Amino acid sequence: MMFPEGIMTDKPIKILAVDDEKAIQRSISEYLQDYDFDVILADNGRMGLDKFRQESPDLVLLDLRMPEMDGLQVLKEITKESPLTPVIVISGAGGVSEAVNALRTGAWDYLIKPINDLDILYHAIINALEKAKLTRDNIEFEEKVRESEERYRVLIENAGSAILFFDTTDRVILANEAAANLYGVAKENIAGMGIRDLFPHEDAERFIKRFHGILQKGLGGIYEDWVLLPDNRKRCFSTNIHPISRSGGHIMGFQCILLDITHQKDVEQALRRSKEEIEDANRQLELLIEDSHRLAVQAELANMAKSEFLANMSHEIRTPMNGVVGMISLLLETQLNREQREYAETVRNSAHALLDIINDILDFSKIEAGKLDLEAIEFDLRSTLEEASDIVALRAQEKGLEFVCLIDPKVPFGLTGDPVRLRQIVLNLANNAIKFTAHGSITIHVTMIKQEPELLVLKFSVTDTGIGIAPSRQRSLFDAFTQAEASTTRNYGGTGLGLAISKKLAQMMKGEIGVESGEGKGSTFWFTAQFGKQAWKREGISPYLAVRNKRILVVAENAGARLHLVNMLKSWSCRPEEAQGGGEALEKLRLAMASQDPFAIAIADNKLKDMDGETLGRLARKDIKLADTHWLIMTFMGKRWDDSRMRNAGFEGCLTKPVKQSALYDSVVNALNSNHANEQPRKPRYFAPALKPLKRPDVHILIAEDNPVNQKVALSILGKLGLQADAVSNGREAVEALCNRRYTLVLMDCQMPDMDGYEATRRIRSRRSRVLNPDIPVIAMTAHAMAGDRKKCLQAGMDDYLSKPVEPLALVEMIVKWIPDAQMEDAMSPSAPVVANERGDAPLVFDKKGLLERLMDDEDLAKEIVQAYLEDTPKKIVELRAFVKAQDLAGVSNNAHAVKGASSNIGALAMVQATKDMEQAGVSGDLEAARALQETIETEFLLLKKELALVTWKESTDST
Repeated sequence: MMFPEGIMTDKPIKILAVDDEKAIQRSISEYLQDYDFDVILADNGRMGLDKFRQESPDLVLLDLRMPEMDGLQVLKEITKESPLTPVIVISGAGGVSEAVNALRTGAWDYLIKPINDLDILYHAIINALEKAKLTRDNIEFEEKVRESEERYRVLIENAGSAILFFDTTDRVILANEAAANLYGVAKENIAGMGIRDLFPHEDAERFIKRFHGILQKGLGGIYEDWVLLPDNRKRCFSTNIHPISRSGGHIMGFQCILLDITHQKDVEQALRRSKEEIEDANRQLELLIEDSHRLAVQAELANMAKSEFLANMSHEIRTPMNGVVGMISLLLETQLNREQREYAETVRNSAHALLDIINDILDFSKIEAGKLDLEAIEFDLRSTLEEASDIVALRAQEKGLEFVCLIDPKVPFGLTGDPVRLRQIVLNLANNAIKFTAHGSITIHVTMIKQEPELLVLKFSVTDTGIGIAPSRQRSLFDAFTQAEASTTRNYGGTGLGLAISKKLAQMMKGEIGVESGEGKGSTFWFTAQFGKQAWKREGISPYLAVRNKRILVVAENAGARLHLVNMLKSWSCRPEEAQGGGEALEKLRLAMASQDPFAIAIADNKLKDMDGETLGRLARKDIKLADTHWLIMTFMGKRWDDSRMRNAGFEGCLTKPVKQSALYDSVVNALNSNHANEQPRKPRYFAPALKPLKRPDVHILIAEDNPVNQKVALSILGKLGLQADAVSNGREAVEALCNRRYTLVLMDCQMPDMDGYEATRRIRSRRSRVLNPDIPVIAMTAHAMAGDRKKCLQAGMDDYLSKPVEPLALVEMIVKWIPDAQMEDAMSPSAPVVANERGDAPLVFDKKGLLERLMDDEDLAKEIVQAYLEDTPKKIVELRAFVKAQDLAGVSNNAHAVKGASSNIGALAMVQATKDMEQAGVSGDLEAARALQETIETEFLLLKKELALVTWKESTDST
């Protein structure tokens, strides 16, 4: 039942009923509960008082005559503790005097038993509750009024402005302290003063006139007045005058607030005085702006000319260098005697050194001109650093230096950024370290200093044991054309640009660069760089199952070299341990054998303090207890041992320093699978294109190149590859040749007379073109080194980009990329391609041959990988169905991508095709296609399981 609006609450109303008669308690309780009251019962006065204090009821029904404590005593206590809680007395004895006594004691109402009509009780309760709420509201209102009056009084007294209240006879009835101080009158004396007592005659008449106007119109306003004060000061006031009205609208006086704005007026006057000066300055500024615009246009024209000059210089310098490098490369492919080869290699090294200097100068010029941009592409950090290490290691080896490249295990390899510029900084710092180090070691160390969901910051440190740098000379190291000492260029060579370029590149990668060094104590050059994370990086089935949990001993004197190998082995879940010398290694090998947990492999550096690696291998071979341990030797680059020397010394493989991850893995797997009695050479895991005939009589290439030497180089390289080629001298001749003959590919120089390569390509791609094949692959060849050249080539319609001088292997890779040969593609690919079955109408369900080729015919490893795939894939398929059902297209795409990678690893080619289609459906948002492909994937997986069940594998004793 609804209560009156005035007493409605969010929670039930509590009523305490105190009566010693159970029947009355029951009837009252049942009646009130029908009205949704929360009824609390008490049998006597003392219990009632206790429950009152515990429950804090909204109303009390109280009998007067009860045992232990009568009702009047309870009433007195309740009234004392909570005077606003209504108490209704219900009594069956006594008369008017008892009722009066109860009401005087504090009862809110009095009812006589028996109550035949309980509705009377209900209305009495409602009236009491309404009266209680009204009483509380009145008390609260009175308190708020008092608080409001106090706040208003405090506000007026503490106001910074003068506030006065006038009656309709223009006399002051109230003023604050600020007003009294303004007119030099005591606050207690200002009341009753007339407006003429406060203001001079003219000012007073003005205010009186305003008051009369407000009386007539009933509206106040804000005015601005200069007023003469009693102390003869003239001040400017913003005067706010408003009428004070009674509730009927009758005006009984005025409120006047005077805000002193004299300072503001002084400022305005000063601003007006300075306006003319500002306008004059603006006119002068406009003239200067016109001059600056004119100078800016001239500067932009000069910058454009500088950029064009750089592009032309790049072309003019690199074009003859292209001929030199190309012809030397061809010359070294011919039969030469020792002296001729030495001379040719010297020329090639000198040419590359000159190219390095040219690159430094052009890079610095591009940076200064603001024309150098960074790429943002996906790359593998380890591969990038290993490529740089190959270059550095040769120079370090020539000087007898130990070289190590360490990557912290926490650093991910799949990054997004500019690998070319990263490699350039690393090479600059590493080459400098080698240049200034006569003995000792060079160490490159990569660590992670910050990681976020989308990006990370890496620190690259290059530490040497060289001559060091005095602190006073470190600050200028990164300035252009500067080296530590004037004698440095004479003693060590160099342009002094490498560190300046590295600093600029590091800053472009949102990083810093610095040096820590002391004279004679070596140096550590470091830089930081920010990279993105690869969005689609997913790990499939681990390719390192063959070496998991293998115990491997690393023997090397250099701590960095040991750490480098140990980190890689740990990343494959091996159990590596270290030894510094041969004696320590033999002791650890024997202890491991005694503990019945022998080392599967020992990797020994040939350069040890107590004995060389070869001696260590021979000693271990003589110990019959160590016969089951496989041995690998590490040597400097270019000093790889032949098979005979390795076998005689007890080694099963040779690694060149710095050791690459792929080479280490291949050597470890080969050693684990080797048979000492009858070793068979194993097929390498990856194939790189080489300068050998491609056997493609169907290929005919057109070369557009204006330089005769470069024409000859290109024609000679292509001839050695067994490919047909023709050469023309400009773009116009190239377009004409393509109109007369169907070529397979065009190598297009960008800068040629008559018609350049860009315009020629646009004409080839034009709809009005008369060429026989407008879609022919066009590969740009340019000596330009400016940023954005690749983008410019692609915008013109070219398909790819080769920078001059063109290296033979780079040309081979480009030809294979754009004129793919099925046999060569298979050889170059580390993962299984999707190929058709014998009928040619669908991909193979399972390509066992391809899987074994990728695993070097290791059938045990193949079975292990297939079993892991069969255990993991059903869970992925269940997840994929859930993503499809939830219409989570991103989840569909990601999950399908993961299954596709795992399927590719084991050669489940039909599954690869189905999951590839599913991934594309997720990317394109095609939910219907995803639903259909879900059934296809599940069907293909069932077929794959059936086919794998029929596959026979060789026993491990037969594996090679």
